[in-house]
Amino acid sequence: MAARRDLHLHLAGAKELMEALVLAGKKINPALRRVARTSSTPILRHARSVVPAKRKRVLYQGKKVFRYGTTGQLKKSLGVRVATNKKTGAVYALIGPRRGFKVMAFKAYHKPTRSHQAQRNVLVPVNPTNYSHLVEKGFTAKLWRSGKLRPVAARPFLKPALDANRSQVEEITARILSEELQKALARKAAMA
Repeated sequence: MAARRDLHLHLAGAKELMEALVLAGKKINPALRRVARTSSTPILRHARSVVPAKRKRVLYQGKKVFRYGTTGQLKKSLGVRVATNKKTGAVYALIGPRRGFKVMAFKAYHKPTRSHQAQRNVLVPVNPTNYSHLVEKGFTAKLWRSGKLRPVAARPFLKPALDANRSQVEEITARILSEELQKALARKAAMA
């Protein structure tokens, strides 16, 4: 989830709605968490549809396993976590690969470090949180035998998802905040 740091969404008019909610006596944090969770859903759906997820099956020792790097675990691991900054009180949603999606995948050639001996046709653990930023931004791979550097093209999935759903997120945010304001005003009018 390293790629999420430069993906921000600023909403116009949300500040006035939040101030009105506070004046109406509504606790703002639960409403903002609901807004963050609901408005991040279209971004998550779009990111899952765009993320590269070729799944090639390979027979290995009589079992069908996935070829390394094309397990589809990055797509499965995408999720949303809503958090609140303790210092500022800002509520935000983190969209990216969740932890805990480890799977054993087939790799035709594996040499984890220089000091380890190379192995052929092995199963290795794959964790999408370790390589999602490389898929998003691209990287330069060093070929093992020749030592040559080869650029690997970026295949972004989070930034295009945010850009494509920006207006939808703004609409959802404004709708939910105005609904919360109406509920708070109705509750205050019923109490008076």
